[in-house]
Amino acid sequence: MSNSQDQHKLTEDPIFTILVPTCNEESTIVQFIHWCNEGINGSGLSGEILIVDSSSDNTPELASNMGARVLRTERQGLGQAYIDGLPHAQGQYLILGDADCTYDFRNLNLFISEMQRGSDFVMGSRWLGSIERNSMPVLHQYFGTPVTTWLLNRLYGSTFSDIHCGMRGITRSSFIKMNLKSKSWEYASEMVLKSVLLNLKTSEVPVNFYKDQPGRVSHHKRLGWFSPFHAGLINLRAMLTYRLDYFTLFPGLLLYLFGFLLSCILIDGPRTLFNWKLNLTAFVFGCAIQVVGATSFMIGLVMRHFYKSFFGKERKFFESFSFILNCTIALLYSAVGVIFASPFTFEYLINNNSLSSTNDVAFRFAIYGCFNFMIGFLVLLISLLFNFFDTESE
Repeated sequence: MSNSQDQHKLTEDPIFTILVPTCNEESTIVQFIHWCNEGINGSGLSGEILIVDSSSDNTPELASNMGARVLRTERQGLGQAYIDGLPHAQGQYLILGDADCTYDFRNLNLFISEMQRGSDFVMGSRWLGSIERNSMPVLHQYFGTPVTTWLLNRLYGSTFSDIHCGMRGITRSSFIKMNLKSKSWEYASEMVLKSVLLNLKTSEVPVNFYKDQPGRVSHHKRLGWFSPFHAGLINLRAMLTYRLDYFTLFPGLLLYLFGFLLSCILIDGPRTLFNWKLNLTAFVFGCAIQVVGATSFMIGLVMRHFYKSFFGKERKFFESFSFILNCTIALLYSAVGVIFASPFTFEYLINNNSLSSTNDVAFRFAIYGCFNFMIGFLVLLISLLFNFFDTESE
């Protein structure tokens, strides 16, 4: 790691590591490390404090003088700080959090006890513990955190009560297995959702959440009014990225069936349904919806295959098709496309490349055939993508 400095002090062979990123926290770092030392002493186990620092103030010097190990890194975000700090953490258990004294590190026993009992990932929960008055913005406390927690639980089938709690515990082996990619605030959601995808044993413990110390300005306020919204958006992006099949698989199947029925109803001419006159425009719309639905459905299949290949996460429905079966389906759709488009093509050619004498039914069949040929081509591409995943996982 370029331009980094690792100052080794304190405990040899610690059981757990308090791993905390800092950026310009000189107003709280001394009190925070006092709290950490109190928590280490209260645990009855050997522990260390590892600060991953990207400050421009005296935070690293103060932390080092207090006996913490300090890893100096470039400022690249919270997630990147944890990624950088992991190789330097010596404990088999990791306690993560913030150095602003909003989380109480004087009591670490709940986290350590849960991990000693077999939990791989222990989430702190402010809703199970306590939230000091004025410690959270009203919008976060009563809307942002509850809604995003509900959404993640809905998408991933989990039961967390506070997915944005910054204090959490995780075994070193599980943290390595997560292979975090997020460099910024979205690391919080990535850790939670990957704990589900990787079938980790998870639990929750209550934590106390305090308001900022006098004189300290939170990082969100330092970055401006849009920072909390940006953090929320990138956390939402992380949630959707790892659960894309939820929005593509079955919705895509429904779209496909709707487009299929609409195009079949109108393939031989206009019709009136419920006093609505459906003409050629509605027919083309049905064909297009069928292609969109098929594409969405196949993207969902790819994502399920991805989950299986990279997370070992089995799904009970629509796992993946074999390469031969995919190619067969592609050929069938392509054949239907050619057969349906042939009469119109033949009539078009014998009329000196003119559309004026072609009949409406042949034209509709030709349109339907072209869209089916497109679906066949898409299925062929997806089958090749499946084959790539299978080859990479061997």
